[in-house]
Amino acid sequence: MRFEDLPEICTPDQVADYLGVTRNTVYRWCKEGDIPSIKVRKVRRIQKSTLIDWIAKQERASCSS
Repeated sequence: MRFEDLPEICTPDQVADYLGVTRNTVYRWCKEGDIPSIKVRKVRRIQKSTLIDWIAKQERASCSS
């Protein structure tokens, strides 16, 4: 999946596909608070802008290690 193809509000499946990880990994990151997300009823969603910020934070952390 390309970044441009992501909707403004993403499902964990879409985020997993984009990042190349499993859906369970995305759910775990959300549950642990690593990736900020919202829950609409019983459905978890991640804002595209939040994902961009999270990726940038991961890049900064890996450069400083």
